[in-house]
Order: sequence, then C-alpha cells, then structure tokens
Amino acid sequence: MNLSQIELLRVLQETNLNLSKAAEKMHIVQSAVSRQLHLFEAELGSPLFERQS
Repeated sequence: MNLSQIELLRVLQETNLNLSKAAEKMHIVQSAVSRQLHLFEAELGSPLFERQS
C-alpha cells in the first residue's frame, strides 16, 4: 500500500466511485486508476468494491 493508493480511495469516495471522474481529478488516465485499484485489491487479497456491469 502506498500513499497514491490511499489518495485514490479518497478521490473515489469524493466522485461517488466514478473512475473516470477520479482519473480527471487526479490528472491521470482512467486505465491508471483501474490498474492502481486492481493492484491495491490484489495486495489486500480482497475486492474493495462490488462491480456492476
């Protein structure tokens, strides 16, 4: 776990779990947000959010 992953969680909360808006707010691309979230979940060994299709 690193500070950018913790910041990502904070920004996701602010944006109502919207990855695109979180990416915009963090000045990175949406795929980077998805990748950071995936790595964080892998490190924890558990999903952090329930995904809907």
